Amino acid sequence: MKRSKFIRYIFHQDHILIVGLTCLIVFILSLITFTVPVFNPISKAIKNLSATDLFFQIENAASVKDTCDIITIVDMTELHSRGDIAQLLSTIDSMNPIVIGIDLIFEGIKDDERGNYKLEESVINIYEHSVFANKLIAYSESKRYFTQEIHSYFADFIPINEAYTNVADNMEKATLRNLTIERQTQDGMKLSFAAKIAQFMGHPLDMKNDMLIDYKPIYFRTISYKNLENNKDFIKDKIVLVGAAKEEQDMHLSSLGKMPGIDIQAYSLLTLLEHKDIKQLSVTYSFLLGLILCFLFELMFDMASRWVSRRKETVRILISESRLHLSIVSIVYLSIVSILMFYIFKMYNLYIDAVVIFSMLAFVGLSRRMYSGIIKSLRINHTNHFINNSLF
Repeated sequence: MKRSKFIRYIFHQDHILIVGLTCLIVFILSLITFTVPVFNPISKAIKNLSATDLFFQIENAASVKDTCDIITIVDMTELHSRGDIAQLLSTIDSMNPIVIGIDLIFEGIKDDERGNYKLEESVINIYEHSVFANKLIAYSESKRYFTQEIHSYFADFIPINEAYTNVADNMEKATLRNLTIERQTQDGMKLSFAAKIAQFMGHPLDMKNDMLIDYKPIYFRTISYKNLENNKDFIKDKIVLVGAAKEEQDMHLSSLGKMPGIDIQAYSLLTLLEHKDIKQLSVTYSFLLGLILCFLFELMFDMASRWVSRRKETVRILISESRLHLSIVSIVYLSIVSILMFYIFKMYNLYIDAVVIFSMLAFVGLSRRMYSGIIKSLRINHTNHFINNSLF
């Protein structure tokens, strides 16, 4: 008997209707936010939200960072002469790295003929075990591929290995969370910079459009071009990425904050090398999970309210008027959900869309008050209707 009563309480129509009202409110607000042009700034901000940023920041703050023992970054921000860059590449090559990734594009032939010649000579010596950057541009929405590429000028007469270094921020300064494996061009599919180097290392690639970059707690050793001779051990048998680590124009927003593009390439490459595929729960499954969590949230609210209603009058009034019980339930419940989502993310490499979940949970309290108001209004109307009919 008690069991039957408990089940009826759990699945009471009030709880179901409140959760349904929550979904309706979220749907209407989403429809307005993402379809009405005036709300475009808000919709863009929402699309750029992800709890992965918070999860990675917590993980980095709570852990001692390891040093990556396979990837080394060489910073050449202060070098501008092609002759000097050529000398740098030759010096790195003489220290026997496994592969050199050059995150630089040498557009056009410059007036410095000697510098051009030295650069070409260096490239001829290293191109077989190096990957050079290029850039995909002029994306055609109708054709669904990039129609142009920006190459280093010597790509026309030296058979270099090239890969695109485009970052998927839509030119809107969005946070860079995903890496791409390949993109379609008019000349066929082209690999990304990180994917090309991973392929060079013999790692199989799962050809997906996007993967979540693993910003785990790790330190990439960054060596200035001035200090190569003192750091030969960190060049030999390593993957060496050459780029501008202090160039303001190449800074991007990452899950860990502002970061040089070369560092993001390093995180992307390590993600591929370690096969760290962080799966993302689909929006559909996130919504279904949100429904369950909303239902449990509503039950906790109701149980807390029932508990308060059985207290002494002074205590009941104090707690009810201050809504203290609802605040405590909200803090405890949302904290538990957040901790569980972080645990699942860390232990099982599964990201549940927290924006969807918390957007739904945020409106459960409002739905309860609206539902209560609707019920009271209907009762008053019903009573007035009954009285009016009785008079006549």
